[in-house]
Amino acid sequence: MCIQNTPIVTAEMLSQLELLERVKMLTEEEKNNAENINRTKVILHNPSKNNAMDVKVKMTAYVNERRINSSPPLDGSRDWHVQAGHSVLKVFKMEEDYLSPANCTIQSMAEETTEANKEKQFVLEIKLSYSDGCGRPIDNPPLSWCFDFKEMRWRFVI
Repeated sequence: MCIQNTPIVTAEMLSQLELLERVKMLTEEEKNNAENINRTKVILHNPSKNNAMDVKVKMTAYVNERRINSSPPLDGSRDWHVQAGHSVLKVFKMEEDYLSPANCTIQSMAEETTEANKEKQFVLEIKLSYSDGCGRPIDNPPLSWCFDFKEMRWRFVI
């Protein structure tokens, strides 16, 4: 009989700009650096005290409500190994990986942003799948973030 309680693996999205803002004061030049906005980190957290986990991450993007599939390792085809009590970070480039296939750029998206469309322009949905300590499969509910092109920030979608 297996009575192990497995904590939920969680994910977080941060642009490099947001990550840098957390650790230091930024100059105006750094705040306006397109590469800091383009590079985005997906961070998986494993709150378990005992169990390392292999997690499949399936990320799907919606650019102006058009679906854009991810490539490995964000397409759910590979495991991300996350040690107990640790986090794993992967980086992707928003413009090259998702906006370009939809014939968009960060600049064009910022120019087209309105109050009505800002939460639908660019949405990333992440599905996490893994096994608990007893080998039972767990599929987290999908987590979604939208990118606010006016404030250049990821926003969690509830």
